[in-house]
Amino acid sequence: MKRINLKKSLVTLMMLAAFVVVGSRSYAQSTDQEVHKQHTMKTPEQRATMKADKISKQLTLSSDQYSKIYNSILSAEHQIKSLRAGTTDKNSIKDQIKKINVSTNESIKGVLTADQQKQYKQFKEDRKEKRKDKLKDKKDKKDGHIKIKKNKRGSTKETK
Repeated sequence: MKRINLKKSLVTLMMLAAFVVVGSRSYAQSTDQEVHKQHTMKTPEQRATMKADKISKQLTLSSDQYSKIYNSILSAEHQIKSLRAGTTDKNSIKDQIKKINVSTNESIKGVLTADQQKQYKQFKEDRKEKRKDKLKDKKDKKDGHIKIKKNKRGSTKETK
């Protein structure tokens, strides 16, 4: 009798664990989608503010520099928004966005001092490296590869 109750308890516990695992995975996926949706729903003004704030934080801009950079980014964001609204060809949009970004970066560099330009260049390289790492991690996660991550303190962690 006790053996049957033990089996029932074990089966119940296993099913409960399975529900918890499935539920947590679906919750994590839905929150990722919500974050992505929130990011894409930002207005050009919100995106320009966010980008200008990041640059200002890294380079310690004057208020005049901030204003000029914000306006340059805002103009680019409006151009990109109108491109996306008017065209469905992703390759065409991608090429035009690259041109807009190059132009915006040049106008930003024109506002910066020589020292700030060096810092800005390093800032852009760091962001590019982070994006590459993020894409690689995403690909590795999708492929199921094991990778070793370094945390802020310098210790390593092996993940699947």
